[in-house]
Amino acid sequence: MPINRTPPPASPVPVSSDDTSQSQTSRTRAIDAIERTTKLHSESAPDIPSLTLNVTERKERKHDGVNPNIMSYMSEMFSVYTNEQAKHFKDLQTIVSSIKEQNDELKKSVDTMSIMYDEFLSRISVLEEEKRQDRYIIQQLQEKIENMERKSRFPGIEIRNIPKNNEELKENLCNTVKKIRGVFEYKFSGFGHKRRV
Repeated sequence: MPINRTPPPASPVPVSSDDTSQSQTSRTRAIDAIERTTKLHSESAPDIPSLTLNVTERKERKHDGVNPNIMSYMSEMFSVYTNEQAKHFKDLQTIVSSIKEQNDELKKSVDTMSIMYDEFLSRISVLEEEKRQDRYIIQQLQEKIENMERKSRFPGIEIRNIPKNNEELKENLCNTVKKIRGVFEYKFSGFGHKRRV
């Protein structure tokens, strides 16, 4: 929908008798300008060729021609540059492939190390369990040995303050016990009964 704009109201200007012709011309110019702007803003397709636009046309600089030596030099430069780039690209490809191979080897070694680590962990847990069981068994055996030693010492007699004999044979020990027995019998004979040792 086109926008219709109305021109602003004309303001009354006091006109003298001398300036009537000048004011008439300025008034007609103002009215023409207002009509043009209303046409531009109100119509959907203004008459573009009728508008005078101050557009200057850009003039392009014309070349005399291209020197064939420059073109051959530039093509040679580009071919050298492309060859260098291709060489660098091949070098980069070989480096990247070697890095990939090293990476694959590292992955394999890390995988084998992780498998070995898991095996060691399982072995360590088994060994720790066996160690606990061995400690328990050793403790039980120590208690049994201690009980057996106590039982074996229970009917025995401990004799102290006897001079040490270098040749402790069974006969010497029996003779020493007999002598001690005789001393005990003599000492305790005054009590009215004999005590057996």
